[in-house]
Amino acid sequence: MKIDPERNLQGHLVDLVQGEVKALLQSAHEVALSVVRANPTVLEGLGAHLEENEKVEGEELQKWLKLVVAPKELIIFVEGKQESLLPESIREYKLVFDN
Repeated sequence: MKIDPERNLQGHLVDLVQGEVKALLQSAHEVALSVVRANPTVLEGLGAHLEENEKVEGEELQKWLKLVVAPKELIIFVEGKQESLLPESIREYKLVFDN
């Protein structure tokens, strides 16, 4: 049976892309949780506001958003340095495919 090197490369690329997407989504999830944890007062206040008014938009929404504190994880993620936020097992996986 003949091994097709192009097909083997395609499989490798699929694995690489899937790993990158999974890592990015996992990082984004962790960053989102850190934003929520860093802003419990805003979360509670906004929740109470939504219970009473059912929606928030425009200037009112801007007022709430100005109260949000950006944790360091968000800044790192936005700057594209999110690899430092990944669990060790995923960083090791990335090293294998990056080399």
